[in-house]
Amino acid sequence: MSTYKISGGGVLKLPENLQINHRDGKEWELYKKWIREGNKPELEDLPPRTPPTLLEVKAQKISTVENHVTILQTKMYSNVQQGQLAWFFKRHAEALVYSTAAPQDTPMIVAEASAMGKTTIALVNKLKNTYNTLYPVQAAINGNRTKHIVNIRNLTTIPQVKNYDIKTGWPNVVPIDL
Repeated sequence: MSTYKISGGGVLKLPENLQINHRDGKEWELYKKWIREGNKPELEDLPPRTPPTLLEVKAQKISTVENHVTILQTKMYSNVQQGQLAWFFKRHAEALVYSTAAPQDTPMIVAEASAMGKTTIALVNKLKNTYNTLYPVQAAINGNRTKHIVNIRNLTTIPQVKNYDIKTGWPNVVPIDL
């Protein structure tokens, strides 16, 4: 009489080691009948699980730090459309030029303010204020990320890495509008 074994690839019919599945019609029906009769298939012998190495545990912890950075940045830029951030820095640079140059030297800012129905100085001030809010928060996120990664890399045991608290030092993040 045949017995069956559950393997990573499906069901094996023993002793033939014949791989069967639901498309095998007759063999599959015999397997289902065998189960209905109260039989239980053997389970595949899994190789012993080796504990993770120090390097693997560090990589996992660093990945957690990177995920936290992504969460913070997603929150901070949640009101920003794709491509708008790169454009913001160009606009900010032109706003700085506007503060020290003639309006004809900053045609994009002048045109944008006009299209928005704002004065150019109002748009320039908004860009400067947004940058002054954005830059320190982004710098704090980047600095804290680097601090945590360096600290994790310098740990020497798996328990130290597992117990390392990555939740310290992060800035308060609120959505910004560009």
